[in-house]
Parts: sequence; C-alpha cells; structure tokens
Amino acid sequence: MTEICVVGTAINPVSTEAAWSRCPKKPRKCLICGEIYIPQGSRQKVCLGSKCEEILRRLYWEEGLSQREIASYLGFLTLSIYEWFKKLKIPTRSTSLGNAVKHIDKTKWLKKSGVWRPISSSDLSYILGVMKGDGNIYKNKIQFRTIDKPFAEKFVYHFKRIGINTWPMLIEKRSLKNINRKDVYCIFASSLLFSKWYRSLTLEELKKEVDLYPIPFICGFYESEGTIYDNQGYLRIGIFNIDKELLNMVYDFICELDFTPTFGLNRRKLRVWKNEKICYQITLCKKQEVPKFINLINPCIKQVPRGR
Repeated sequence: MTEICVVGTAINPVSTEAAWSRCPKKPRKCLICGEIYIPQGSRQKVCLGSKCEEILRRLYWEEGLSQREIASYLGFLTLSIYEWFKKLKIPTRSTSLGNAVKHIDKTKWLKKSGVWRPISSSDLSYILGVMKGDGNIYKNKIQFRTIDKPFAEKFVYHFKRIGINTWPMLIEKRSLKNINRKDVYCIFASSLLFSKWYRSLTLEELKKEVDLYPIPFICGFYESEGTIYDNQGYLRIGIFNIDKELLNMVYDFICELDFTPTFGLNRRKLRVWKNEKICYQITLCKKQEVPKFINLINPCIKQVPRGR
C-alpha cells in the first residue's frame, strides 16, 4: 500500500525536506538579482549566481557598505549575508579599513583597481616629496619631524587639503644641557587608506604621479633633503639622499625644468642604523640658476644660507 504524505497532519508525519523532495520544484525569482532559478530547498530565496556575487561585491567593496548595512539594504539577516560571503568566497576587509572607507571624503579620494587613493593634485605631489625625504610611516601612522615651524605648518596644511586631519602638533623641547639643540616639531596623522596606498607605490607609479605636478614635489623634497650654502662667496644648492634611483628621478625632473645640475656621490657617508651607506647628491652651482631655482619652487625654508 502506497504511503501518503500529508504535511501538517498527524498521519504519517514526515520531515518538511522529505515532503518537498516529493513535490515538483517551481521556479522562483531571486530576491537579490531578479534572476529566475530552481530552488534546492524550501527556504532558498536567492540563487547566489554570478549576478548575485557581482551585486554583493559592489555593495561591499565599491559602495563601502558593511555586511550589516547590506543585510538591512536587501532585507535579510546579517548571518545570511555572512554565510553567502563565505559560500561565494568574497574577501572581506578588516574593521578598521571598513571604517576608513565609510568616513572618507569621496570628493578627494577615488577607487582605482580595487585600491582607494587620493586624487592627483599639487597638494598630494608636495606631500609625496616631503614623505620621500623626511617622512615615515609605521603601520597606519604617518610621522614627520622638523626643527622648522613654518615647514611643519605647511605640511599640516597640505595634508588637510587631501582630506587627512593631523593630530595636534607636538613640540619636543630642546635639552637644557645643550643650548644649541633646537625644538623639534612633530606631526602625526593616522590614515589606513593613505598608508596602504603609499606603501604599495612603486618608483614607476611615483614618477607618473609626480609628472603631473613636478614643481610641488621638488619643493617638498628640497625642504626635506636640500640645503643652500655659501662656497667661497658663491651660492650652491645641494640635495642629498641615499636612494640612488629616487634621487636620479628628482634629477631628471630638475633637468626638465631647464636647469643643469650635477649628479654624483657625496664625499661624506651617512650613518643610518649603524650601517654606513653611500650618500648621493644633486648640486646646482651656476650663479644664475640658484636664485632662479629658489624663485621657481618657492620653498618656505632654506631660501638663503643659515646665518644670513
């Protein structure tokens, strides 16, 4: 005798899954992408096809929504979104990165090839010049120190122009035992997006970025690594660095501005973390080119030799 399954009655109770397995599966409309699909079970409301994956990736990575916000937007439980992300193998960002994307100024930042980066500008070019000289990044903290207050204030100003607020300026007071030591102005800023983009920046990418605004970059690099000095009554400009490829790039940009600098080894050696490294130098020594260079880049410091 054939057993009859009647769901919802006490006669021969059978599980819901077994009941559905004996019934013809009707096509449904996916609640995410709108595609028609054949459900695998009674509770399946989405197809999780390529269009679903595309929508979830766009909401998460391009729109910057969290999984909770996606669940609220689509009308599902957060746990369901979490399970779908695992099933579709959609990579997730860290909590800090999610917060950074959420609070970013979208008018000053853009997303390119899956990476958030500041929009190219003269402010960004100047910052890159300073960072390649005296700047430092540890994890997501940007650090910069200088003994020149106008230089510190200018750096803060340009950072705010690209949408990053710095912490209040700290001043390291000079030692009372050494009266020749000057106060140090310390600038700190925290930006996970800028740090990730800056650390991933190759020399070729940096060159393309600087090529749009070369003068602000040279200005920032000169204020960090340059000097102007008097050599037997003649003014000289020197720009120093231990990175030969970086300094060679700066040399090329200066040459493109119709200057004739020299490039070579510096006679002195720099001691960096107990390792002696060779220092390279760009020198401008022509009488008419030194004031022309200063007027062109218009630095806030190092316009004349110290003591004049």
